[in-house]
Amino acid sequence: MTRPLRIALVAEFPPPDAGMPLQARLLCDRLERDGVQVLAVRSNPSVPAPVRPLRGIRGALRWARFLAACRAIRRADAVHVFACSGLSFWLYALPPVLLGRRWRRAVILHYHGGGAARFLRRWGPAVRAVLRRADRVVVPSGYLREVFAGVGVDAEVISNPAEVGRYRFGDAAARPPVVLSCRNLYAVYDVATALRAFAVLRQAVPEARLLVAGDGPERPALQRLAARLGIQAAVTFLGQVPNERMPELFARARVLLNTPRVDNLPGSVIEAFAAGVPVVSTAAGGVSWLVRDGETGLLAPVGEYRTLGRHLVRLMREPDTVRRLAAAAHAEIGRFDWRRIGPRWRALYERLRPRAA
Repeated sequence: MTRPLRIALVAEFPPPDAGMPLQARLLCDRLERDGVQVLAVRSNPSVPAPVRPLRGIRGALRWARFLAACRAIRRADAVHVFACSGLSFWLYALPPVLLGRRWRRAVILHYHGGGAARFLRRWGPAVRAVLRRADRVVVPSGYLREVFAGVGVDAEVISNPAEVGRYRFGDAAARPPVVLSCRNLYAVYDVATALRAFAVLRQAVPEARLLVAGDGPERPALQRLAARLGIQAAVTFLGQVPNERMPELFARARVLLNTPRVDNLPGSVIEAFAAGVPVVSTAAGGVSWLVRDGETGLLAPVGEYRTLGRHLVRLMREPDTVRRLAAAAHAEIGRFDWRRIGPRWRALYERLRPRAA
């Protein structure tokens, strides 16, 4: 009898329960439900509380704990490595790739993040050398497949799974004028542009409200910007919202406003599709692969808050447009269903399994 597949999944795991950690948790849970044994290798291991304020020591200890955890790769049929751009690639993706090759395990490099184009421009030859050591490179969007093809790397597209079943499709057009932003408060997500776009909306729809779900180092500056724009009374900074509460927020929203400068496949946009909430977004990176302008949402160039604001005004005044966009977007969510995604991962693992020890 053939024993179950055993996969070492190298990734950040929650907390936080968002972004790549959330994707890792979902993938782990779904694979185990399908009978795959997952050995979770945390690239964000915890460190003792006294060390946390000591940045250099904290980083060194975390990396040492991560390398120690990578020994689990030896017990796996394959190593599945989550990767993204920047220093994280060299510290947390390169070591498991090299260890997988050394221990003769199949290696899947699963690349996330909208910053790939810039990263490859800067480090292209070195990154390609790492990618060649993987048995397969997988990306979650057609956008990233095109980015990698531009540097001669063939990548397979397997979409991220989404918990779309938690969301009930509703009639957003019948709701009060509430705008939802649910990205963490980092410069790359440019929530400042969301505030400026909302200020444009407030001039036309004074009763509009903005909910900002997420936290991060930009929060004090964003709160000051809201005050300068004169919209502070209409903006609620909710902080980090537990993932299980997100359906409640989408059920209150008339529009999702997404304003990143760099992005790939934002889960919040997929959740909006499932909940029947139309999306207004910048066309950053993979967003324009996910959202078709005028069909499944409304797009604007990065940073163009006036255009984003006009889109918001339109959706507050045109309920039929809200319903049309929401219905078309909802028809797209099947491609993020695990029943479609799971068999593709299983097939890839099985295809590589003969090469494993």
